[in-house]
Amino acid sequence: METMVRLEETVVDFGRRVDSAIETVMNFCQLSEFYRMTYIYDQLDKVLEYTDGQFDLDFSQKINKRSQHSIFWFGVSTLVLGFVGLILPQFMLILLGAPFVPAGEKRPFFDFTYVFIRISAVAAVNMGAYYVFAALIDNSDFFLPTVPFRIFTFTIFSTLALSGAAPAGVFGIALWEGGGALWLAHALAAEARQNVSE
Repeated sequence: METMVRLEETVVDFGRRVDSAIETVMNFCQLSEFYRMTYIYDQLDKVLEYTDGQFDLDFSQKINKRSQHSIFWFGVSTLVLGFVGLILPQFMLILLGAPFVPAGEKRPFFDFTYVFIRISAVAAVNMGAYYVFAALIDNSDFFLPTVPFRIFTFTIFSTLALSGAAPAGVFGIALWEGGGALWLAHALAAEARQNVSE
């Protein structure tokens, strides 16, 4: 019994610490729009500097193949959704069609829904950056393996959504992944045919 009480106290303390950490992150996220955009601009600047030694927003010089366009725009959309999930996790719940706690109400200390969304959002931001960077340097060795893995994601997500094990909005993510994979596969096939004909 004493062990259970200690365990419960530990869980409660951990929940408070997580809430404190989230509050710190949210305070950072609530910086003025100018500072947030400056940070994003600086990160983009670093990526583009690496590609050709100078800052240049003329993507047409770097992205001129269909496969690059597919990877680039998938990466950009992933980055955007990642930042939205990081800053506004409740919006992601609405997007997914999942239940959410109305504004003004606090989630129970044992409910880590927002934490999980933010963790997933960080992964999305990182993945989006990888995709954008791969497109900018035309890393075609990276492109092809993403097709089967994104089809796998489509299969799992659509199965979860259609079986009722996940909110209906998850099917939208499945279509986004599957559509992106098919777009890339079509682009790679067209480029392969063009190379053979040349």
